[in-house]
Amino acid sequence: MNVENWKSEMRAVVCAKLHAERDRFGDRQLLRFDVGIFPWHGWIELSLLFTEEAHLLNDVATWPYYNFSEQQEGKWPQVDALCKEMAETWSANFLNSETFFIAVADVIRSDEVQNAIASFKRDEGFCVTLLNPDNAKSPNYYI
Repeated sequence: MNVENWKSEMRAVVCAKLHAERDRFGDRQLLRFDVGIFPWHGWIELSLLFTEEAHLLNDVATWPYYNFSEQQEGKWPQVDALCKEMAETWSANFLNSETFFIAVADVIRSDEVQNAIASFKRDEGFCVTLLNPDNAKSPNYYI
């Protein structure tokens, strides 16, 4: 797997997904953008939390727009080949999951994705999270 090519393609599909979904949320203030990476399953979940839902902050799975990207449900087919490649690479090489958390954090920090995020109205406390779902003490790889 060529990680740089993979990241370039991932940037494009994440940007497209964010732009495609932007109008759905109107002028609501975005408090949190969470990126869930599951290389062992070949899944990526994009989740949003808005200011009026802040009381749910600590439990991403309860957010009304948890996994709004709905890859597993077939609603984000543009990412499927990249996720399949991630899972195959992880499985074949027994790569540390951190490799993918870091790669996707690079994608989210890119100018292209940052511009897509900036198209949302953001709360003053807005932040991005990208955590290891198997580690309760995971660092935020985005930071």
